[in-house]
Amino acid sequence: MKQKWKEMQFVEISMHEIFCLQDLLDSVKDDPEKVWEIFDDFLMDCENQLELDPGFLKELMEIDLEKDSININNSEDFDKLFEEDTHYKTAKDYVDYIIKRSV
Repeated sequence: MKQKWKEMQFVEISMHEIFCLQDLLDSVKDDPEKVWEIFDDFLMDCENQLELDPGFLKELMEIDLEKDSININNSEDFDKLFEEDTHYKTAKDYVDYIIKRSV
Protein backbone atom coordinates (compact mmCIF):
# COMPACT_ATOMS: atom_id res chain seq x y z
CA MET A 1 0.00 0.00 0.00
CA LYS A 2 1.34 3.45 -0.89
CA GLN A 3 0.11 6.86 0.19
CA LYS A 4 0.81 10.56 -0.43
CA TRP A 5 -0.89 13.08 1.86
CA LYS A 6 -3.86 15.01 0.46
CA GLU A 7 -7.10 16.24 2.05
CA MET A 8 -8.93 13.29 0.50
CA GLN A 9 -6.74 10.25 0.75
CA PHE A 10 -6.76 7.01 -1.18
CA VAL A 11 -4.97 3.82 -0.30
CA GLU A 12 -3.42 1.85 -3.14
CA ILE A 13 -3.90 -1.88 -2.61
CA SER A 14 -1.95 -4.39 -4.67
CA MET A 15 -3.66 -7.34 -6.33
CA HIS A 16 -1.45 -9.57 -4.21
CA GLU A 17 -2.92 -8.03 -1.04
CA ILE A 18 -6.46 -8.45 -2.38
CA PHE A 19 -5.86 -12.12 -3.22
CA CYS A 20 -4.33 -12.72 0.21
CA LEU A 21 -7.39 -11.14 1.83
CA GLN A 22 -9.66 -13.27 -0.33
CA ASP A 23 -7.78 -16.44 0.71
CA LEU A 24 -8.08 -15.50 4.37
CA LEU A 25 -11.79 -14.79 4.03
CA ASP A 26 -12.36 -18.06 2.17
CA SER A 27 -10.63 -19.96 4.97
CA VAL A 28 -13.15 -18.72 7.56
CA LYS A 29 -16.28 -18.26 5.43
CA ASP A 30 -18.33 -20.44 7.81
CA ASP A 31 -17.51 -18.23 10.79
CA PRO A 32 -19.06 -14.76 10.28
CA GLU A 33 -17.38 -13.34 13.38
CA LYS A 34 -13.94 -14.40 12.14
CA VAL A 35 -14.74 -13.02 8.68
CA TRP A 36 -15.50 -9.67 10.25
CA GLU A 37 -12.29 -9.74 12.33
CA ILE A 38 -10.17 -10.41 9.25
CA PHE A 39 -11.89 -7.71 7.21
CA ASP A 40 -11.70 -5.24 10.11
CA ASP A 41 -7.96 -5.93 10.45
CA PHE A 42 -7.58 -5.29 6.73
CA LEU A 43 -9.38 -1.95 7.05
CA MET A 44 -7.18 -1.03 10.02
CA ASP A 45 -4.09 -1.81 7.93
CA CYS A 46 -5.47 0.48 5.22
CA GLU A 47 -6.16 3.22 7.77
CA ASN A 48 -2.63 2.92 9.11
CA GLN A 49 -1.36 3.79 5.63
CA LEU A 50 -3.06 7.19 5.69
CA GLU A 51 -0.68 10.05 6.24
CA LEU A 52 -0.96 12.93 8.68
CA ASP A 53 -1.66 16.49 7.62
CA PRO A 54 1.70 18.32 7.48
CA GLY A 55 0.12 21.17 9.52
CA PHE A 56 -0.64 18.73 12.33
CA LEU A 57 2.93 17.44 12.23
CA LYS A 58 4.20 21.03 12.45
CA GLU A 59 1.99 21.64 15.52
CA LEU A 60 3.38 18.51 17.17
CA MET A 61 6.96 19.70 16.55
CA GLU A 62 6.15 23.05 18.18
CA ILE A 63 5.02 21.49 21.47
CA ASP A 64 7.33 22.49 24.31
CA LEU A 65 7.51 19.39 26.47
CA GLU A 66 8.71 21.37 29.48
CA LYS A 67 6.01 24.05 29.27
CA ASP A 68 3.09 22.07 27.83
CA SER A 69 3.10 19.14 30.24
CA ILE A 70 2.58 18.41 33.90
CA ASN A 71 4.37 15.87 36.02
CA ILE A 72 2.48 12.83 37.19
CA ASN A 73 4.64 10.95 39.63
CA ASN A 74 2.32 8.09 40.44
CA SER A 75 -1.16 6.74 39.80
CA GLU A 76 -2.58 8.75 42.72
CA ASP A 77 -1.58 12.00 40.98
CA PHE A 78 -3.26 10.76 37.82
CA ASP A 79 -6.45 9.85 39.71
CA LYS A 80 -6.51 13.31 41.33
CA LEU A 81 -6.71 14.93 37.88
CA PHE A 82 -10.02 13.20 37.31
CA GLU A 83 -11.36 13.83 40.80
CA GLU A 84 -10.58 17.55 40.84
CA ASP A 85 -12.22 18.63 37.61
CA THR A 86 -14.26 16.52 35.23
CA HIS A 87 -15.74 19.27 33.04
CA TYR A 88 -14.01 18.01 29.89
CA LYS A 89 -16.03 15.87 27.53
CA THR A 90 -13.70 15.24 24.60
CA ALA A 91 -10.01 14.49 24.21
CA LYS A 92 -9.48 18.06 22.97
CA ASP A 93 -11.23 19.43 26.09
CA TYR A 94 -8.95 17.29 28.23
CA VAL A 95 -5.78 18.42 26.44
CA ASP A 96 -6.85 22.07 26.74
CA TYR A 97 -7.57 21.48 30.43
CA ILE A 98 -4.12 19.93 31.03
CA ILE A 99 -2.37 22.76 29.17
CA LYS A 100 -4.25 25.40 31.24
CA ARG A 101 -3.26 23.64 34.48
CA SER A 102 0.40 23.70 33.58
CA VAL A 103 0.58 27.43 32.71
